[in-house]
Amino acid sequence: MDVNVKVSACCISFNQKEFIRQCLEGILSQKTSFDFEIIIHDDASKDGTKEIIDEYQIIFPNIIFPYYQKENQYAKGERAFMAKYNFPRCRGKYIALCEGDDYWTDPNKLQKQVDFLEANPDYSGCYHDTLVKYTNIDKPEHLFREKLPQSMNAEDTIALFAPFHTSSFVFKKECFTFEPFLTKVKSGDMALFSIIASKGLLGKVDGVMSVYRKHEGGITNSAIHNDNFHQDRIQLLQFLNEYHGYKFDKKVKKIIKIHQQRGSTSSPLILKIRTIKKRLSKLYKKIME
Repeated sequence: MDVNVKVSACCISFNQKEFIRQCLEGILSQKTSFDFEIIIHDDASKDGTKEIIDEYQIIFPNIIFPYYQKENQYAKGERAFMAKYNFPRCRGKYIALCEGDDYWTDPNKLQKQVDFLEANPDYSGCYHDTLVKYTNIDKPEHLFREKLPQSMNAEDTIALFAPFHTSSFVFKKECFTFEPFLTKVKSGDMALFSIIASKGLLGKVDGVMSVYRKHEGGITNSAIHNDNFHQDRIQLLQFLNEYHGYKFDKKVKKIIKIHQQRGSTSSPLILKIRTIKKRLSKLYKKIME
C-alpha cells in the first residue's frame, strides 16, 4: 500500500444517499501531482449511504477508507467526528474537509491549495470562496461570505458566524491538536479554524471551488442544531477564550453579548411556534402539489 500520501480528504456522512456520490466524485476528480486519500466516517446511515460508499471503496480500495458506526452517535450527543474518528487515521501532511452533502467543483482545488501552503510555510491553512446552493428550498444561490479577506489570524476566527465554509478548508495536520472542548461544542468547524489559526495565518486561495448544499435534512436545519443555537455559540466562545489565553477577551465578550441579545428572542415558546409554522408550510405545499 502506498504510504506516500500528501493530502487526506476527510468526509462525514449520515443518511445522504442523494448527495454522497457527488461528494465522492468531486474528491476523486482532483488532478494532482501527489497522492491523496479519502477518509470517511459514517454515523450509522440507514438510507443506503453506506452501500454507495462501499461501492466506491471496492473500486478505489487504496484511496477510500471508511469507518461505519453501528449506532448513530450524534443522537447520543457525541460531537467532533472529524477530529475523533477521521484525523487520527489521516496519513497526509495536509487535511482537506468535505462533508457528505457538500462537494468540490474545481478539479484543481487540492493542487492550488497545497501549492499555496507549500509556497507560504508560515501559513497553517487556507480557504476559498464557496457557493451556497439550496435543494428543495426556494432561495437563490449565493456566496457563503460576500467578501473573504486575503488572510486571517487567530483573532479573526473569533466571530459571530463561521468566517468561511468548511468545504473550502485545507490545513497542515501538524497544526491540529485535539482539545477536550471539541467533544462539547456543536460548531466544531469554527473551533477547528481557531485552533489551526493559533499556529499560523490562514490564507485565501482565489476561486469558487466548492458548494455548500442547504437542504431540509441538513444538520444546520435540524432541531438539534437550531435549539439553543445562541447558547451553544456562547459556550464555544468561552472555550476558545480560554484556549487562546484570554488574548481576545474583549472581542469574545462583545460577541457573547450579541448572542445573548439574540437568544432572548429565541425562547422555547417562540422556537416551538416557528417549528409549527414550518410544519404547516410543508403540509400546505404537499396539499397544493
